[in-house]
Amino acid sequence: MIHNEEELVQKVTELGNKSYIFQSYLQSSYGKDLRLNVVGDQVVASMLRQSEHDFRANVTAGGNMYPYQPTDQEKELAVRCSQLIGADFAGVDVLFGENGGTGAM
Repeated sequence: MIHNEEELVQKVTELGNKSYIFQSYLQSSYGKDLRLNVVGDQVVASMLRQSEHDFRANVTAGGNMYPYQPTDQEKELAVRCSQLIGADFAGVDVLFGENGGTGAM
């Protein structure tokens, strides 16, 4: 995690000419997100992932997963994201916004 401009400059220098994508920090999604698995134009599985010890909710980083029924809007978002990158199947991570809404990253 990058905390300030100095750390950002250091990371960009370290990466050199490699491509990179930075993601905004959302306090409202600290340690939790949704994973929606998409095949074709359908969400076939979904889970809420949570961690009490890390900002990352990944199960491999120590998070836990729980059953979750996504809203129609969340499903449409996940399918749209996978289609935009041309994926036949994808795992789309959805974060919780400051206003209580969700959005894909």
